[in-house]
Amino acid sequence: MLNQNKKSIALLLAIFLSANSLIIIPAQAQDNPEEEKESILDLQNQIQDKAGQIDEIQDKIAAYEKEVGNLQNKAATLKGHINILDSQINRTEDEVNLLNSEIQQKELEIKKLALDINLTQKEIDKKLEEIEVILQEINSLDEDYLGSEEAESRGIIDIVINFFKIIIKYNSWAEYEKTVEDTSTINDILKQKRDKLGDLQANLEADKKMAENKMAELTDKRKEMENKQQVLAGEKTAKKEILSQTQANEEKYEALLEKAAAAQRALNQEVVTLKEEVRKKIATLQEGAQNLNAILTWPIPYRRITSTFHDPSYPYRRYFEHNAIDISCPQGTPIYAPAAGYAARTRNAGYGYNYITLIHTEKLQTRYGHVSAFAVQEGAFVKAGQIIGYTGGMPGTPGAGYFTTGPHLHFEVHIGTDEVNSASGQTYTHWEATNPLQYLP
Repeated sequence: MLNQNKKSIALLLAIFLSANSLIIIPAQAQDNPEEEKESILDLQNQIQDKAGQIDEIQDKIAAYEKEVGNLQNKAATLKGHINILDSQINRTEDEVNLLNSEIQQKELEIKKLALDINLTQKEIDKKLEEIEVILQEINSLDEDYLGSEEAESRGIIDIVINFFKIIIKYNSWAEYEKTVEDTSTINDILKQKRDKLGDLQANLEADKKMAENKMAELTDKRKEMENKQQVLAGEKTAKKEILSQTQANEEKYEALLEKAAAAQRALNQEVVTLKEEVRKKIATLQEGAQNLNAILTWPIPYRRITSTFHDPSYPYRRYFEHNAIDISCPQGTPIYAPAAGYAARTRNAGYGYNYITLIHTEKLQTRYGHVSAFAVQEGAFVKAGQIIGYTGGMPGTPGAGYFTTGPHLHFEVHIGTDEVNSASGQTYTHWEATNPLQYLP
């Protein structure tokens, strides 16, 4: 009976010793468990303090968001433009501070988890030592029991010698017999310690998984911080550029707006003049590419829209509508063709407004503004998902134009419909900018 119990317990111990060899996140902790617990409590307090700071910064950001919205609803003037940029700069600086606080909070959470893991590992080691002590006791009891049987088989002298050995060890023969009878109690104790060890191991694995998730979140926050710092630099550059372009003169600002409006009218007219090119090129499209009802894919792997289609808060509406959605993204993000087609225009205006126009069918065109670099030549056929260029929008960089305030993609969708000229009776294609979100999943 004792041998069977010993073997099963030894097997159980081996299993837990194997589990104990898992990789543990290292923690620089004190040897004193009480000091470690105090350190964990101190970290928890620091984490709560950071949470309070984050709430305060979020309130400030919300206030700046409201201020920017109010300013954007006013007519475009140089002074208003500068005020918008100042408010955006203040908001973005607070967003950077927010991300910095969130990063510090994540670092504290990871540090706390490392201490938690270290303490749990020590508890596991302690339980393993306790199990080992019990196993040694069972081994000793087993040896005494076998020694008694062996002595009995050899003769009376060996029996007497072994009897006195047991008396010396257990104080009395009755105590030895009671110990033998209490084997089931020892097994119960072992079971309790095994269950506790299992709980500790589960907690350890949960904490390690949480630490891995926190590390991934920290990496994402640091990337977001880099992007936000890039946006902040762009907004500061935008203010500097617009003041340089206008020399702080309102009339020169008006002239710049008129120039931008003329460029927008030319772009709208270009959609119409591409009609004949569409007819010539449409036959080269791959089978299935002319399905107008097909859903377009997103041209970049980002979804945050900073300016909507015909945005009512667009400050330049008295000059031209915002016939697109602006999608926030890091400078230099690849632009993917949302459907098969051909590159009708690849406009490179240097540091002016760069764009790409794709023709998908006789009734569907898409355009991509603030392109910093091109990956397709004008007239070339493109497959769905092919990289056609790279995003820009950072003020003072190639393709950004005059009025951009930060890196993003300007994405337009134009739909053609057949209409009949009432005077001539001839059918023609009427092109109109449409909300891209109607064609995106």
